[in-house]
Amino acid sequence: MKGIFYLSAVLITYGSLYPFNFTGLEDHQLWHELMRGWNGRSHIGDILGNIILFIPYGYFGMFSFRRHTIAKVLVSGILLALVLQMFQVYLPSRDANIRDVWWNLLGTGVGVVGALIPFLRADRLLARHQQLEVFPLIVAASWLGYRLMPFVPSIDWQQIKNSLKPLLLNPQLSVTNVFHDTVAWLVIALIWQTLKPPRWPNRLLWLAVPVLFALEVLIIYNSLSLSNVVGVMLAAAIWLCWMQHYPDRTRWVFLLLVAMLAINALAPFELRSSATEFHWIPFYGFLGGAMMLNTAVIFEKFFLFGAALWLLLQLGVRLPVATVIMVVITFAIEMAQLVFDHHLAEVTDPILVVLIGMLCHTLQQLRSQQLNATATG
Repeated sequence: MKGIFYLSAVLITYGSLYPFNFTGLEDHQLWHELMRGWNGRSHIGDILGNIILFIPYGYFGMFSFRRHTIAKVLVSGILLALVLQMFQVYLPSRDANIRDVWWNLLGTGVGVVGALIPFLRADRLLARHQQLEVFPLIVAASWLGYRLMPFVPSIDWQQIKNSLKPLLLNPQLSVTNVFHDTVAWLVIALIWQTLKPPRWPNRLLWLAVPVLFALEVLIIYNSLSLSNVVGVMLAAAIWLCWMQHYPDRTRWVFLLLVAMLAINALAPFELRSSATEFHWIPFYGFLGGAMMLNTAVIFEKFFLFGAALWLLLQLGVRLPVATVIMVVITFAIEMAQLVFDHHLAEVTDPILVVLIGMLCHTLQQLRSQQLNATATG
């Protein structure tokens, strides 16, 4: 996992310093610019974004140092965060602030704590449950992350009413959103049936859906729509009445998932008057947006692309081939966005597929090491 640790550091640096248009600044102004907002207030979205950004650094860093691991991860994390804020002083498009360093350090600490919890460590899970597939668990967890962002509950009655307004006061049904949720829940149902303990009933998943909806209503900046409800109801009906007993269900779910990716990426299918440009800068669409929204989109894309890779693996396709297939599919969809309005054609999605494939490869290697250690022991 050392490679993923270094990759996380590179991605953090890239996202923090883009577009690299550094400008001159007097040296004596550096500390003033960095410290001027230390006692101000940060928006909850910026706080969560800065915390989540460094969680992978802290988590994978715990697998990358041999001695004094916790201290090295925390010290290197705060140094990286501080250096990036110092460089951001010279970036007109960035708002350097020393407060962000503390939120980054907190994110690093959360990652460190996560790596110390046995059931959150892939190596210990595989050591105790050698047949367990960790990758689909991460895929399912990313779906929960997307639905439950920003993970901050509130018992304020006005907040609860605001969360329910799209469902009760202004119910609107979007065919695209219904299809999105239906396919997503079919993927979750397939993961559930594959990984659940034998004594647990298949219908337990659908009984847990009201709990998820309740959590969505209680979490700030979240809402529940009619499309969400109809989507899960359709998925439950399709799964319970047909698909759970259909031998070729994995292939059908994969085809539905690819169709959903294309429809979501091209809807409402309005042609441009002239083709737009393709953006070859990685994560171009993420670099200027709100951190909380970008984090939710990353969760969603990890779920969709990770699910597609897992489904191909379930169909017997080798991981390198599965990764290439999904790179081709996502790249083709992005190229189609050149002629459809309301969309940004960029190289980010194919790159995300490659990164998710690298994570899956790392987990496969870890599983093989655990199996070999058991066999030789």
